[in-house]
Amino acid sequence: MKKDKTPLERLLFVPVLLLIIAIMGVACKKSLIVERTSEDVNITGYLDKHSEQFSEFRKMLEISGTSGYLQAYGAYTIFLPTNDAVKAFLAEKGVSSVEEISAQELKDLVTLHLVEDSIKTTDFSDGKLRNATIYGQYLVTGAVNESGTSKILIDNQAKIVKGNVSVGNGIIHVIDKVLKPAKLTVAQTIKADGRFKIFAEALDSTGLFARLNIFPKLNDVVNEKYLTVFAETDAALIDTNIHSYNDLKRRYCHTGNPKNPQDSLYLYVAYHITPQALYFIDIFNPVKLPTFAVVSISTLGKNDNEVVINEIMFNERLEAGAPVKRSESDITASNGVVHTVSKHFAIIKRLPTATCWDVADQPEFRKQAAWRKSEFVYDIATMPPMANLKWDIKTMSYKGNHGANAYWGDVLRTPLVDPAAPGLNPKNRANYIEFITPYMVPGKYKLWVCYPRAGRGGPMQFWFNGKKLSRIVDLFATSGTQAMTDEQREQLGWKRYMGPINKDMNASMGRLLGTVTITEEGSQVIRMQNTNGSYHSDYYIDMFHLIPEKDEQLWPRYWQNGRVQQKGEPD
Repeated sequence: MKKDKTPLERLLFVPVLLLIIAIMGVACKKSLIVERTSEDVNITGYLDKHSEQFSEFRKMLEISGTSGYLQAYGAYTIFLPTNDAVKAFLAEKGVSSVEEISAQELKDLVTLHLVEDSIKTTDFSDGKLRNATIYGQYLVTGAVNESGTSKILIDNQAKIVKGNVSVGNGIIHVIDKVLKPAKLTVAQTIKADGRFKIFAEALDSTGLFARLNIFPKLNDVVNEKYLTVFAETDAALIDTNIHSYNDLKRRYCHTGNPKNPQDSLYLYVAYHITPQALYFIDIFNPVKLPTFAVVSISTLGKNDNEVVINEIMFNERLEAGAPVKRSESDITASNGVVHTVSKHFAIIKRLPTATCWDVADQPEFRKQAAWRKSEFVYDIATMPPMANLKWDIKTMSYKGNHGANAYWGDVLRTPLVDPAAPGLNPKNRANYIEFITPYMVPGKYKLWVCYPRAGRGGPMQFWFNGKKLSRIVDLFATSGTQAMTDEQREQLGWKRYMGPINKDMNASMGRLLGTVTITEEGSQVIRMQNTNGSYHSDYYIDMFHLIPEKDEQLWPRYWQNGRVQQKGEPD
């Protein structure tokens, strides 16, 4: 006779059934480790059922008082060491049983293996897990090849031997070794690593070693509980003729006191430290990071195995960044992470420098067969987003055969509509376009828009870094300055930017949009948008000039054939 289910059995039947259905739904996905489903209600039930494998870790739960975590319903991931793994750990410590280890140390060990989140191997990235362990330390994952078989490595310590075991309150990954928490601070980690002898001595001499040598639970400064240090190797410093700490001090210490926060040696070291724990995966995408030196650093992923620090294009010249290699980084410390940097980098003080930016010269345009030959439409609905040009809908056009009225003979066609235009459909054209400038140094600049007078007129509003500029311009209007001198034109906010000298002033012209202040180094944003309900703007933009306000504004001049003519050079 069929036995009726008890209320408890009925209660447990539904979630287990739903879990089985969910797993069946994703069974077609490829995974490095085959998923398994257990009928056990929770993680502790799984341990009890398989005591021949996990009785030692079960003891650790009871002694540390942490078994309550894993008996309750919830979403947990546990990296579960086998009995053999625990016994090997005990032998390494010189003890014969887990009872000989303090309850606090066992609690630290257990919580290091436990994440309050359900994370399958398919969710792993080659880097840190998305959440920290309950212990408060991130675990990192990677892959290792053993005899032609790829296995997952956890925190560079243990391999997963059986993964994705789903139980009622989470996911179990069985591992072959006990994970050990990082005991050294970031300061101690750098000092203990023989690759960083010069940098470690600089840390100590500046007093920053002490600031980096505080365990999170003892650090009262909230945003310094976890830190990231980009530590330069001795080899990187030797490449720049710095063979010892004394060489480094001679180069940078200008006050005689490295502990002075205004001293260049102090600032050099501080420039390598950023708040919060940032692993390779966190710095791969372009990001600006604050530092203890206040001045920020930038990171950019070059490929899956390398990130570069402070790589920029400045004055049309590539300044290669300092490499951070994945294989030599993500060194976890008790209060953060250390990355190995294989090239010297320091704060560079730059003066405001003119940038004359050809907006038709974009990496995405260069890939097209029509580059500097003919025309093509760039549609953001079907083509990848552009790095330096942003608009909301529809298209912009590249015209590579515009002729003598533009630098290199090409322009960007910008058909725009004012979204407030009465009786018009704002979805037929883009409502705005934003231009992301090349790297700029902080300072005050005069901003010029340079263009051939072509297309359709209409009032145009510009913004710089979100701030509306006061001058509204019609880029189809004539300048009225044909008979004036260059200096007279400049006083009225016009300039001749194209050569030769006999070029018709009204064929192509520069228009002053205003004086702007750049407060933070890097790319800036120029926004262009119709105003006053206009629909019929269809302008061709050639260049933007950002020139320090006290510098020469009228030179150089640009030619259709790509020549850049400096002041004093004949036509």
